Amino acid sequence: MAVIWREKREIKDKEFMVPVYKSDSLVTEKEKKRADDLDQFLDAETKKIKEDLATIIAPSKGKRNVQYWFELGKRLVPLFEPGKYITQKDIKYLWKAICDKAPDLFTEGRQERFIYVSLFIGKLPWSSVKNIIWTEWVDFYDIRVIRENEQIRNLVVSEIKSHSSDAQQDWTRKRIKKISTEFKNKDTSVFTQKEIIAKLESIFDRVYEGG
Repeated sequence: MAVIWREKREIKDKEFMVPVYKSDSLVTEKEKKRADDLDQFLDAETKKIKEDLATIIAPSKGKRNVQYWFELGKRLVPLFEPGKYITQKDIKYLWKAICDKAPDLFTEGRQERFIYVSLFIGKLPWSSVKNIIWTEWVDFYDIRVIRENEQIRNLVVSEIKSHSSDAQQDWTRKRIKKISTEFKNKDTSVFTQKEIIAKLESIFDRVYEGG
């Protein structure tokens, strides 16, 4: 299913923002109609998200803290559910369509990066998210094996959720730091999926045991 992006085009020496249908498949007239419907749906959804955030998060001198990105991500998660509103192969185009609709929700120049980090923490319990500042979550998501491997991300999400009680809030922070130390700036392509999962599970066990 196609997604509409707004892109600049020069027509007779004047710049215009024009709709462009993005998809990995052939965009038929039927697909264009579905994309138009999705575009209208995103108009309504992004407007609602902006209204929600304005009521639940007090402005903090123009700064956006981890609570802001968590609440944003929590509301974006359903939109990115594969097959719900868009096909799996075209879901990669959705972030730009949303940013086009509501650019003020995001930090200019970092929209794609921040939207995916917010989606990541938006799937987690707030009790696990709140004790780690936003920049640390961004650095963690920048680890290639976390960013590019859905199975690894799902494993991490599952482990965080299983240690989300108030008594275990420090568990997440310690684990994030250990995973960052283990994998950041390392070529993980030399490891198999099984080896990476084994390394992560070893980290989880060591942190859980206090090691």
